[in-house]
Amino acid sequence: MTEVKIVNASASHLYTLDEYAEAQTQQRTQKAQPALESCCERAQAVLEKLCREVTAQAKLYQESIRDETELDDKTGVLLITGRPADKAGGIFRSSTRPSLNLLLPCASV
Repeated sequence: MTEVKIVNASASHLYTLDEYAEAQTQQRTQKAQPALESCCERAQAVLEKLCREVTAQAKLYQESIRDETELDDKTGVLLITGRPADKAGGIFRSSTRPSLNLLLPCASV
């Protein structure tokens, strides 16, 4: 869209007001409007495809859930919080101490 020329003027030509207005009307109706419509149509096609893909993924996700209650089920999982981010050593720091930021089964605790 940034390459669409909406105004057309030549520096080597001295326009009258009517001549300039007519040249701009022709530029907008013959070149700028079709180019902008083409950009809008392409954007619309991309968005429609994206909506179809999102709808298909949502349908697959809904079909994969047998029971709504299984979304909140945390049976057999113990969530242990680790150290706050400002006290953590970072991912490249070597440590002999195991990380507590793990998702552990209840049976191993």
